[in-house]
Amino acid sequence: MACLKAATALLLVFIVQGRKASEVVKVPGWEAKGFPLSFAVKAGSNVYASGMQGMDMKKMKLVEGGVKKETEQILRNLNAVLLAGNSSLEQVTLCSVSLVNITRDFKQMNKAYASFWPKEPPARVAVQVAALAGNASVEIQCNAALNGEARKVVTVPSFPDLSAKGFPLSWATTVGGMVYLSGTQGMNMSTGKLVAGGVQAETTQALKNLEKVLEAANSDAGRVVACSVSLTDMADFGEMNEAYKAFWPKQHGLPSRVCVEVAALAGTGKVEIQCTAATTDMPHGEIPSVVKVPGWPESELPFSAAVKVGGISFVSGNQGVDMKTSKLVSGGAGPETSQTLKDIREAVEASGTSLDEVVACEVSLVHMKDFAAMNKAYSSFWPSEPPSRVAVQVGALARGASVEMRCLAALPSSVATNPTHYGNPKTGCQSDEQAIRVQGFSGDFCSPKCSISGTCPTDVPTGDKASPECALHTTTGEKYCALICESNTDCGASGTCSQGMGIGLCTYPVTNASATTGLHFLPAEAQIVV
Repeated sequence: MACLKAATALLLVFIVQGRKASEVVKVPGWEAKGFPLSFAVKAGSNVYASGMQGMDMKKMKLVEGGVKKETEQILRNLNAVLLAGNSSLEQVTLCSVSLVNITRDFKQMNKAYASFWPKEPPARVAVQVAALAGNASVEIQCNAALNGEARKVVTVPSFPDLSAKGFPLSWATTVGGMVYLSGTQGMNMSTGKLVAGGVQAETTQALKNLEKVLEAANSDAGRVVACSVSLTDMADFGEMNEAYKAFWPKQHGLPSRVCVEVAALAGTGKVEIQCTAATTDMPHGEIPSVVKVPGWPESELPFSAAVKVGGISFVSGNQGVDMKTSKLVSGGAGPETSQTLKDIREAVEASGTSLDEVVACEVSLVHMKDFAAMNKAYSSFWPSEPPSRVAVQVGALARGASVEMRCLAALPSSVATNPTHYGNPKTGCQSDEQAIRVQGFSGDFCSPKCSISGTCPTDVPTGDKASPECALHTTTGEKYCALICESNTDCGASGTCSQGMGIGLCTYPVTNASATTGLHFLPAEAQIVV
């Protein structure tokens, strides 16, 4: 067996000046008043709104009356933003609610919140944070689909109806080939009780619950692109990671992730997890693609630097770590913010886009006193048209960092969408494919990874009649798709049905005769090279 070397892939970096794949939403009569954020940004078929407090936008003052009045004002403000962005409250897919006192205010917030979605509410996560900017009791951040997009609510046959139990949220919503899941804790859904055994057992159960929701939404764990983990005690970080890492399928890259300590969760759970995933009906059969950032060390933690799908790169939470030394930079929140955004810039550029196309960021601060220093450093990266944003004070971050940020970036159409899979590497593979060759076969082809269920994208080059099958695998367990053929007529005008090992593969003329790095082919372990 040939020795395996680290596979390398061609990285295309797109230099984008100004927003082209995204658009800032302007709300008539509203101004950000010195805050480096846009009220919302549109990208693809979605609107990403900033976190909002209960401000009367004409007076720029927090409304009086406590959390119920603030929640009502927030959602009126959100409605105005969505209308300006060609969306509506009925199209909201996911909301994140931050409360300063969840014990006191959760019920009243829910009562006000429910009045805006009397039926089919969006997915949601709600936590208690240490503090919000100003004296607000609550802040809410939401994403929504554009008008005309077919947003649907996901029901799970064996799970209770949350709205009927006084929780105005759905288990998940789907739109445009994506599924947005609500935050889930380690509840046994049969008994309605939290599982015993601490954070590891709760993490495992929460992920099992998420898996059930994914199944109901025509998705699976291999298609998850981003997760948010909320812990009530950062001392549980290691145990949570152990259970979390064990859940994800070995043949797929890990989702992007952010993890923070919150002041409290609804109920007595130690952990809550919220995830976003692609569905099996993603346009063009696209499968999520892990982003590798050149020069970055391999992380020991269970997440990828970024994951791309559906025209968006989901970048993991980043801290002010110098990737050359793997150490947190000194100087506090200001320098940490600058380093964090330098790291995020590298991640989005490795995704094939730029900071100009970042549509949304989530900022977690350990001390709200650092808000001004963070803003000063943050604003220098977006002198105009900044992304939408939410910023809260959390209880603690890993490494003892002062600030952590995760962002979403829109991909240019040349990166986000290609017409077919399995094509000629000379004309470019999709972002979720490798250009590969099988030893003993003539020619190369673009190969996407198989899904966890063993399915492959069904879009093939025009004229091809071959069958997409999960036919290739590596010695490390990664599985890849190929077009299985019987004759050249199955492979269209430019493809060849290359025969070997008792099987036929549609290939194209050789593009890299010197390639030597290897994957392996089932069952005879013939070498595939990238």
